[in-house]
Amino acid sequence: MPTPAPLRFPARGLLLFGGLLLAVWSFGALWYDAAPAAAWGFAAVLAAAVWALRRTGRSWWAVLAGGAAVLVWWLGLAPSHDRAWPAEYSRLPTAQVDGDRLTIHELRNFDYPRGGEPVPRWETRTYDLAGLEGMDLAVNYWGSPWIAHPIVIFRFKDAPPLAFSIETRREEGEAYSALAGFFRRYELIVLAGDERDLLRVRTGVRTGEDIYLYSTVATPERARRRLMEYVDTMNRIAAQPRWYNAVTSNCTTAIRGMRQGDPMPFDWRLLVNGRGDAMLYERGLLRTGGLSFAELKPRALATAAARAAHDDPDFSRAIRAGRPGFDTALPPGMVLVPGGEFTMGTDSERSFPNERPAHRVTVAPFLLDAKPVTNADFARFVEATGYVTVAERPVDWDELKKQVPPGTPKPPDELLAPGSLVFRPTAGPVDLRDMSQWWVWTPGASWRHPEGAGSSTEGREDHPVVQVAFEDAQAYARWAGKRLPTEAEWEFAARGGLPDARYPWGDEENPGGRFMLNRWTGDFPYRNDLADGFAGTSPAGSFPPNAYGLYDMAGNVWNWCSDLYRADTYALRAGDAPACCDPRGPLTAEDETIVPGDPSPPGVPGAERRVTKGGSFLCHPSYCESYRPSARRGTPPDTGSSHVGFRCAMDAPDAR
Repeated sequence: MPTPAPLRFPARGLLLFGGLLLAVWSFGALWYDAAPAAAWGFAAVLAAAVWALRRTGRSWWAVLAGGAAVLVWWLGLAPSHDRAWPAEYSRLPTAQVDGDRLTIHELRNFDYPRGGEPVPRWETRTYDLAGLEGMDLAVNYWGSPWIAHPIVIFRFKDAPPLAFSIETRREEGEAYSALAGFFRRYELIVLAGDERDLLRVRTGVRTGEDIYLYSTVATPERARRRLMEYVDTMNRIAAQPRWYNAVTSNCTTAIRGMRQGDPMPFDWRLLVNGRGDAMLYERGLLRTGGLSFAELKPRALATAAARAAHDDPDFSRAIRAGRPGFDTALPPGMVLVPGGEFTMGTDSERSFPNERPAHRVTVAPFLLDAKPVTNADFARFVEATGYVTVAERPVDWDELKKQVPPGTPKPPDELLAPGSLVFRPTAGPVDLRDMSQWWVWTPGASWRHPEGAGSSTEGREDHPVVQVAFEDAQAYARWAGKRLPTEAEWEFAARGGLPDARYPWGDEENPGGRFMLNRWTGDFPYRNDLADGFAGTSPAGSFPPNAYGLYDMAGNVWNWCSDLYRADTYALRAGDAPACCDPRGPLTAEDETIVPGDPSPPGVPGAERRVTKGGSFLCHPSYCESYRPSARRGTPPDTGSSHVGFRCAMDAPDAR
């Protein structure tokens, strides 16, 4: 059947555009990867062939054949380590890891005397990975603000900073060309160097270049994973040369390609990498000192400081002094959450009504425990203070009756004995609207005996403490010199710099088939198939952390927050303009509007409940799926249970 006339022109136009694109690419490949003469020769032959076939309607065959021939030749080009390299690229670093001992060979540590020639130095250095403290980022500009070069720096407690730079390995006398980078002109090299070398060559030797220095929020654990990715890539390139490509394997996309387990979401600024620091700021991955990005970037400019400290033995300290995000000593086990503006709650239909509407909120930088408070942590508190938890005291009927409908008779005294709520699996399917079928008031249940008399925390010292009421969590926080996080802080931290993701790690619950949290698997509440490896709580930190280095922000145990709970809080706050700043929750629940579908309605109107966030090992998609950052529950403050714990927060020190 003939092609309909209206379709001929678009089809022919696409064919002509594709042919032109192939011809231009072929010309460039020959120009940069063979010789200009070869490119001009190809152009002449191709033009002659197209001219000769112009009346046959098959001239595009000449373009296709010529382009295919060039492509076959081009794909056959092999990268090599055996070329005439200049001194700065003459050696390839390699590394070995033995436990916590990292040894790097051919680490570059050139000296750059002012006004003199570089002094080559290649060293073997050993680092104690247990002393890895964090990760910094230097961003190098040399012309356009749209294009930059990242240098990733790892800080150690008792060793100079170790820097990595992914670069084109240019031959002696060869200059860098942005266009040549799209072809097979340059090999790729991962340089491992002393920070003074990789930064001073850009600030004290070359002209017209700038360095911006940022501190990241990476924990030592996360920094170690990034470091091991560099080591692995460096060793692979030493064993097998690799081509550089300005799109698929450049100084930023190569970093993205190294990531294993927690891939970096694609962003156009990975290609237009002069805006990469803004991308990291938006994702909450930079320490900011509470500054907007427009305020942070000028203060991150370290060119002048680096030039002034060029010959200073304490170069690394000098270039960081006074810069936002540095010189901040964090309490053990805590993570600096950078703060910022974000969308709190959700408008998704796959949510509960109390999570809506989405609204803009800002939070200041703050510190948050990387993991929930564990049984061992709580035991130290009790031993130091003699504290008795709510579950270990007789039930106060005067307090309890505030949570139940008026006229409810006082329970028998035996039911007012010390105890708490314990989860008991049912024998089979039940009505999921009736929680009393799996929650059982159990005398003797407490943080020491989570399942009641006869149970203990022995062997579970590293599990989150449970059976703690709001009052207990507050008491621990005061003893530790901390506080409970606000609901806004908790949600901001849980999102980990992924503002619109459904879970703290992304939109897919089990990426690559991997469980990212401890939740109920099987049929709730009667059959747990242990697909995630746990029937109850799991050791704190058993699953991967989010981008801020925070563990168990989804599943395992619910976390107490400081806010008073109302189902209508978000609706009341949504009209705030500008974005609500560091909200601390409502002052009262007495006039709370009852929201249909609220997963935790009050027993009596106005009854006090406190916000809990994060979901637990009992969450299941068929029942609550509350292991999402926006999910929220209201829990009576005097109630402990098998699946509620907490973590603590602190105001951030001045990170400037």
